[in-house]
Amino acid sequence: MAQDLLDLGFRKMKNNAQGIPEFVKSLISRAKSQVKGSKLHWATTTNGKIACAWLLGFYDGDGTYMGGRQAKIYNSNKKILDEIKKFYGCENNVNIQTPRDEIIESEIQTKKPLYYLTLGPEVFEAMIFSYDQSMLRKRPNKQSNFKYKFLGDFS
Repeated sequence: MAQDLLDLGFRKMKNNAQGIPEFVKSLISRAKSQVKGSKLHWATTTNGKIACAWLLGFYDGDGTYMGGRQAKIYNSNKKILDEIKKFYGCENNVNIQTPRDEIIESEIQTKKPLYYLTLGPEVFEAMIFSYDQSMLRKRPNKQSNFKYKFLGDFS
């Protein structure tokens, strides 16, 4: 497993040299091309669902549900958060976590700076409805007022 992670560029991501994986950028690009000129959101395409499912996995590992239709994702790699902001269309800025900010659940001390990005309602909904089997504690209990409905499986 360690070699697989290295082959996939994990070391580059941990060293802040890599942002979003190229395959995710490609999925987003194809999804946006597919809906160009229509009223559809790119996240409703199969490519968009897969890209949003990748973000959902990132959120399940390094995110906090804030209630309602918002969440924060954390990482010491600012580049990956900057690229999530850009490619997924987040309106919020990437910020540095300071000691007086909320304490994240794990309270792991690190020598690297920690950054966060607040996902707004549109990105949060597209991410949550890309796949329905993610961590329950990081999902809203009530989803009836959401714009999206579960996007279904990939078949």
